[in-house]
Amino acid sequence: MATTLDLKSKEEKDAELDKRIEALRRKNEALIRRYQEIEEDRKKA
Repeated sequence: MATTLDLKSKEEKDAELDKRIEALRRKNEALIRRYQEIEEDRKKA
């Protein structure tokens, strides 16, 4: 019985981690995109 509970909680933790990683990745991509746009503007100026 304990093993099934452990497995479930591990899967839930993994899902939570995946969500956090995905959120961080999106945030990171947005930051990189903005940085690249700023760099291009500097080259044009």
